[in-house]
Amino acid sequence: MNYEDIAIIGMSGRFPEAENLQQFWQNLANARDSIRDLPATRITELEHIKSTRGTRFVKNGYLNWMAEFEPGYFDISAEEAKYIDPQQRMSLELIEEAIQDAGYDASELRQQSVGIFMAHSSNTYRELLENHPLGVVNGLDSAMAGRVAYTFDFDGPTMTIDTACSSSLVALHTACLNLMTEQCQVAVVGGCQIFVRPATWQGMQDYPVFAKNEKLAAFSADAEGTLGGEGGGAFLLKPLAKAQQDNDVIHAVIKGSALNSDAGKSNGMSSPSKEAQAKLIRQALSAANLTPDDIDYIEAHGTGTELGDPIEVGAIAEVFENKKQKMPIGTVKSNIGHLVGMAGFAGVTKAILSLKHQQLPASLHFDKPNPHIDFENLNVFVNDILCPLASNSNSKRIGVSSFGIIGTNAHVILEQPPVAKTRKDKQQNQPFLVPLSARSDLSLFRQVQNLNVWLETNIHAKLEDIAYTLSVGRRHLAFRAAFIASSTQDLHSQVRAYLESPPIVAMKAESKLFLFPECTDWSNDEALVVDNYLSDLPDFNEKSSFTERLTLSKFTQNAGIKPKGVLGWGNGKLVANILSGKLSKAKLLDAIQQVEDVNESELVSKLFSVFDKGFDEWVCFDHQQGVFEGEFKQKLLNKGIKLRFISDFKSALELISTEYQHGLHIDWHSMYQNVDARRISMPAYQFERTLFLPSGSSVRSVQSTQQTTTSKVNGATLHARVEQIRKVLLSNLAGEADMSLSFEENGGDSLDALQVQEQLASAFGEKVSLETIFSNSSLEQLTNIILTQVAPASDSNTPSSETMPNFTALKDLCSGFLTSEPNLELSFEDNGGVSLDAIEIADRVESEYGIKITLEELFSFKSIRELIDYMLRGAHENEEKALPELSSFCRGLQDPIDNDCYSKHILITGATGFFGAHLVSELLEDKDSLIYCLVRASDEFIAEQRLRETLHAYFGETYQSVFGERLIAVPGDISQDNLAMSEQQYVALSKRITDVINAAADVRQVARKEEMFKVNVEGTQRLISFCLTEQQKSLHHCSTYTVSGRTASAAPFAENDLDRQQFFLGSNYAESKFESEKLIHTYRDQGLQASIYRIGNLSGRFSDGKFQTNFSSNLLYSSWRAIGELGHYTPAMAEDKLELCPVDLCASAFCKLLHAKNTVGHTFHLMNPTQTSFMQIITALKNNGFALGESSKARFSEELETAIEMGDSGGLFRRLKLLYGSKEQQSRTEDLVRPTYAFDQTAKILKEVNFNWPDLDADYVEKIVEPLARWELPVSA
Repeated sequence: MNYEDIAIIGMSGRFPEAENLQQFWQNLANARDSIRDLPATRITELEHIKSTRGTRFVKNGYLNWMAEFEPGYFDISAEEAKYIDPQQRMSLELIEEAIQDAGYDASELRQQSVGIFMAHSSNTYRELLENHPLGVVNGLDSAMAGRVAYTFDFDGPTMTIDTACSSSLVALHTACLNLMTEQCQVAVVGGCQIFVRPATWQGMQDYPVFAKNEKLAAFSADAEGTLGGEGGGAFLLKPLAKAQQDNDVIHAVIKGSALNSDAGKSNGMSSPSKEAQAKLIRQALSAANLTPDDIDYIEAHGTGTELGDPIEVGAIAEVFENKKQKMPIGTVKSNIGHLVGMAGFAGVTKAILSLKHQQLPASLHFDKPNPHIDFENLNVFVNDILCPLASNSNSKRIGVSSFGIIGTNAHVILEQPPVAKTRKDKQQNQPFLVPLSARSDLSLFRQVQNLNVWLETNIHAKLEDIAYTLSVGRRHLAFRAAFIASSTQDLHSQVRAYLESPPIVAMKAESKLFLFPECTDWSNDEALVVDNYLSDLPDFNEKSSFTERLTLSKFTQNAGIKPKGVLGWGNGKLVANILSGKLSKAKLLDAIQQVEDVNESELVSKLFSVFDKGFDEWVCFDHQQGVFEGEFKQKLLNKGIKLRFISDFKSALELISTEYQHGLHIDWHSMYQNVDARRISMPAYQFERTLFLPSGSSVRSVQSTQQTTTSKVNGATLHARVEQIRKVLLSNLAGEADMSLSFEENGGDSLDALQVQEQLASAFGEKVSLETIFSNSSLEQLTNIILTQVAPASDSNTPSSETMPNFTALKDLCSGFLTSEPNLELSFEDNGGVSLDAIEIADRVESEYGIKITLEELFSFKSIRELIDYMLRGAHENEEKALPELSSFCRGLQDPIDNDCYSKHILITGATGFFGAHLVSELLEDKDSLIYCLVRASDEFIAEQRLRETLHAYFGETYQSVFGERLIAVPGDISQDNLAMSEQQYVALSKRITDVINAAADVRQVARKEEMFKVNVEGTQRLISFCLTEQQKSLHHCSTYTVSGRTASAAPFAENDLDRQQFFLGSNYAESKFESEKLIHTYRDQGLQASIYRIGNLSGRFSDGKFQTNFSSNLLYSSWRAIGELGHYTPAMAEDKLELCPVDLCASAFCKLLHAKNTVGHTFHLMNPTQTSFMQIITALKNNGFALGESSKARFSEELETAIEMGDSGGLFRRLKLLYGSKEQQSRTEDLVRPTYAFDQTAKILKEVNFNWPDLDADYVEKIVEPLARWELPVSA
């Protein structure tokens, strides 16, 4: 097989006293010896594993740290990270850095077959894992390559290679062979060597090759042996021809490589063989089709041992004895020690850097030659000074050797990269967008700092290459910055300005309307228009304003800016229709001929028609403002609508930049279709690392700095926390700060805010966003906001976290197993949790807090918040069993019922809902009732807070004084067994309650059937069970008029009717309430005392029209606003009648029925018998500023579809379509009717208790429509 040239297109490295390759080269060029004592940072890490008191560690080439890592960047949970060998963790970082150095993002490489070839020679970390479930797989030697393949999702050949000291060169050789045989298209070669438990001086005294003089003096008379070294790195490889075709960075070319074994040619298995080593170099030369004269330097294995050095020099001398000039040799081990399996990698890295800089660094400690090596008579010398890399040819080449102690030998020949193709310079002053991103504010600032440092020494780099590399060659994370520059110097200036005052970017997506005015230089040049429309490569120099607008709009749309609507007038309508896809190529020429002029009054009218359609920004593709000047522009601004003009390439980039910083995904490749830009080597991502070591009985439990600090803060007093926050804020502001003024008003700038952010993170373990710091109106308010974030209040009766967890402690525990700060509203699985994480959480929760939770339970919760609430209840349950002093809530339940004081003890669910809150208000009017409100919350304090906030929103301070007396908040959940209470709480509450009102329901318009049934049906089942526990209780169940569904019969639906073979037509809510009624009927037949109340269309209060704050959750109300926005209604709507049930009147009627005699066991229709004309709604909408006109059904449907296409604010128009039905829905229901309702039984009893439904006049309708008109529409997703 002919050896094919292989290019090294990406590389990274981390070595003693060198965090990157730039520092490494500086150390080599300066002849720095990095053999040193174990750094203090490493001793601190080691203290978490074992005591280091009195221990003297051997000097070696140590890294500054070993166990710090940013797991979230790689989608690894914090808990699992502890059980991953630090060599694997560092390898992941180094591979990511090598990929970025090549100018690629890993996601782009996944489109090809990528092979993984990892060197690995030892794993002592697994000794710390104690057969932990997370450590079983992670502790395997073979896991190194598998971890890389899994993390990066690379599916090519995956190999972990261990041939002792030659492992990394064997991996490199194997990767080359796999590329040549097309087993993969790209190859990753790498690894890492770390001494988790560094050798002690005492332990090394008897090691025969240990250098007791603590220096590695290879080939020298002072050589006493070798010393260890740590480090690692990665190469990204590709066939040279393909790399040149792709315009890749090329650091060096692998011309040839070879492997062999000492076999039986040495004095022992661990002894080297001169014959094998000489043969090896010749094999590599043959593979490369080169002669000894073609090699300019040999990077030797050079271990500094008495036996090994003379044998290696003898083998080199034998191969190169006829070379015209003496062969220089040296070894990087003299600088950094012996990196064991990564020794060959360190040698190759030194060789590549030597080729790049055309210099040979000195091999250290060569004061006088080894007397066993006859350098005077050999064609070899040790290069002991920094000197130029001399060569007889145009291409310089270096050979690198690496020999394994078990006899596997490897040699690689490297050549300097070929000269890159020349190319044209970019158009002068052409701007480019340069993006940067990170996972936090602080990290983003560091990325910008890193770019600034790079630009200082690379100011002549081409701007288009910089922009291209940082666009297509990086992951784009949540926190973002972007620069639009016309030169590299311009970029550097903007970066420095950013560092002086970082801008605050709001993370908000905006709904856009693209506008295309009429082109004044329109020439009807049909051929030009067609040619531009069909072109794949837009020409930004086109002079026609029409083609310029078309080009710019296509450019922005291809980049990812998708408008929610487009609007054009005159010939500008052509561009709008092309962009929206409404104008095909076949119809383009006809459309050009039909272009009509639009006068200004028609244009203004047209613009006003989209004025209230929910667009946040109008983007006008034009050079001049035209109609947007003056009054119209001011109206836009008053409405909060932004106006942007796109007139050239730079302004288009500004739009893309803004959207990028708001979080939009940009199609970077589309932006460079017509640009000769190339990937270049640039700084890689700066990781935010935290210490991760395993917790267990034999080692100390190590949390991240944040977690440790947080646990300290939790024990502090509230006053101390407040003072600490104030101290941080005030110390970063100049002069005497005023707590009543904002951070910015006190002179605080972005740099000050970054300092505050970092100090708060250090003190409390929680990151406070820059937006939080700048968005508060006073330092006092900011202090309170920060206080809620860094130290949530806990119940004073709750024991310390050592015996009893609080919400924060359990959240931190769960967070440790997830890839990043969890979203509390998502499930454990949706947050990235897997089975192994779940096993560990279950073990930890049981061992630390005595809470038992099964894996099934852990995965069953819809959110992390519910999971933590459940665990807290489990902890309370254990506490109740263990402690003689019960919580105040349980003690209260233990007290005997005082029936003389209260005749009814009512438990109500759904009390924080719209109807439930009004029920509570009515129930409190009865002084003989004690009201228990079941609220979904983690504890009583939060439950009461939620209830207080709800009642305050609807009734002000009216009921705030009755809490704890006649109103009790009970934490619980009907979707959980035992209502999410401990057995003791459940039974105690059951003994106390006389009546249960079920006003809780999942009422979402769109929800999965199983989710809705869990609350509405299974929840009803749990309340039935509760009613039958201890003494029987009466159940009062809130249902809905929609249980009638649609039927073939128009007969009125009576109170006693239920199953009439009705159809629900996809309404999961109606069907779930129907099933819950069936369930109640079944138990009622068996003796359950249960009443059913079918509620009508709830509307605003009769007293003042007040409705629930979230209008969008009510289909009827949101449809009215949609009709107002649309400006059209049909004749059928005008004739329609509505049943409106004011919430306060409905709650009053409910309670009168509840307290009436002999009403238990019946079904009631709580609906207003008097209906309201829909024309009253139309009139009220008109009175509130909506321009409405009657339209045909066809026109209405057409306008509705158009509104949906142009931008549907929060799905408003889609809901209107849902309510009135599409054609398909109408065809499905044409033979079905919604029945009317009979009220006979309900009306009779309500009359007996003096309740009458009043007429709902125009004044009432005006009261309920007026706040609806002021409703700020949600932004379309």
